[in-house]
Amino acid sequence: MTEPDITERIPTARDMPSRGRIAVEIWVQRIGVLLLVALVIAALFGVFGPGTATTSASGAGGDIEVEYSSLTRPGLDSEVTVTFEPTEPLDTYVLAVDQSALADLGLEQIRPEPSEQYARGSRVVMEFTGSDADTFEVVLSGRTPTQQPLGITRWQLAWLVDGEATKLSARTVVIP
Repeated sequence: MTEPDITERIPTARDMPSRGRIAVEIWVQRIGVLLLVALVIAALFGVFGPGTATTSASGAGGDIEVEYSSLTRPGLDSEVTVTFEPTEPLDTYVLAVDQSALADLGLEQIRPEPSEQYARGSRVVMEFTGSDADTFEVVLSGRTPTQQPLGITRWQLAWLVDGEATKLSARTVVIP
């Protein structure tokens, strides 16, 4: 049995990849590291986790602002805060919310307690006793159902004043 030549046992310069191939590998590594850093920074700012959004509208009775969960997961707490800023004090605040939104977001608790609550079509209408304060706030809270399918839930709510509705549309994304 003959012993192999020493150049076959020890790597030499001709076994090394070409300069062009090394340069491509270095750029691929750099791009990979940059993507990883961008992903970590996005995660630190909460891009991939539960988040909130705010939407507002103005109508005949004043302004309404809604803060809600824009990104959630099944089993997490969910909350919708509705703030009314009437142009003049009101005796009654009337809020109408889609029944499907209440079910899809698991909203079961209402603070303050409505003085009257009833269904009108596909909406739940809640009437609250007014106050002399500059703003009136309603908080709907609960827990996103654990069996909630993944995807986008679009919903609406409306503030009713003297038969006129100020409508707001919102969107909540359920992720795994």
